[in-house]
Amino acid sequence: MKIIPEHQIEESKKLRAIFEERQLQARHRGKRITQAGVGRACGWASAQSVFSQLLVGRMALSLDSLLKLALVLRFSPSEVSPRLASTMELIAKLPGIVQTDVEPYRLPVLAGSVPVSCKALLSAGKAFELERGAFGHLTIYSADPLAYGMVVSGNHLSPRFRNGEILVIEPGKPCQAGDEVLVQLDDGLCMLREFIYQRDGQCRLDGVCGGDSVYVENTSIQAMHVVDVIAKSSRWNR
Repeated sequence: MKIIPEHQIEESKKLRAIFEERQLQARHRGKRITQAGVGRACGWASAQSVFSQLLVGRMALSLDSLLKLALVLRFSPSEVSPRLASTMELIAKLPGIVQTDVEPYRLPVLAGSVPVSCKALLSAGKAFELERGAFGHLTIYSADPLAYGMVVSGNHLSPRFRNGEILVIEPGKPCQAGDEVLVQLDDGLCMLREFIYQRDGQCRLDGVCGGDSVYVENTSIQAMHVVDVIAKSSRWNR
C-alpha cells in the first residue's frame, strides 16, 4: 500500500478548501465551477481526473500544477504549499536567471487607490438613486484609471450585495455576458444587474440574486459599467 506523505495530504486539504470557497462564491452569483472546468482551464488533457486526484491527495502537487491552479483559482501559491512557494523564491534568486523566465510565475501584489464617489441608495424596486460625493478612497489596485468605488446602502440585493459593502466599478472595462454591471438610465436612476446580451436595440439584464429578467432599450441606457470586485471595509479610508 502506497503511503501518502503528510505534506501532500495537507496541501490537498488547503487546495480543496479554496476550491469549495470559489464554488460557493460562484453559486452566490448564479454561476457554477466544476472540477472539469478548472482542469480544462489549466490545460490538462484528463481535466477532471487530474484535478480530482490533486484535491484528494492521490496526486502530489508539482510546481507547474500549483502555479496553474493559483492563476485559475486566484490564490497565492504559499496559501496551499509553502514548500513549493519557497522553491519559487529560490529559483528567482539563482544567478543567470533571465527575468522573463521567472516573471510568468509571479503573482504580484499591486498597490493603488480608488476614489469612493457615490452611494447606491437601494430600494425595493428594480431601480435606485445614486448619492454623489467624496466618500474617501479604497486602498486597492485597479487597472482602469477611471475606476471608482460605490457604497451599498440597503439590503434589497442581499446576499449578493450587502449593506455597507463597497463595489469597485470599472467604466473602461468592456461588458461580457455574465458580468455584473451598474446600469445608469437616462431618467437618472440606476440598476445593479447581470449583463446577458445586447441585440435588436435591447439589452437583457438579469437579477443578481436570480429571478427576473428585464429588457431595456439601448437608447434608455446612459452608461453601463462593470462591477469588478467587492472590496473589504478594511480597505476603505474615510
